[in-house]
Amino acid sequence: MVYADNGYCGKSNRDFINLNEIDDGIMLLEQVNATLTAYEITRNKMISKIRYPIEQCFGLTQKI
Repeated sequence: MVYADNGYCGKSNRDFINLNEIDDGIMLLEQVNATLTAYEITRNKMISKIRYPIEQCFGLTQKI
């Protein structure tokens, strides 16, 4: 599974993941014409909990 923040929510990234039969862990981005459902918000929070320790590690190493 590929985990990524909503900055990578584009169609080309999702197409690449699906084409290569990889599970999609990209967070969903709220669009101007469509708000996120309760399920999508919960999904984003679950992905954030998995990504948090890794993002924290990268943040700490960049400040050194």
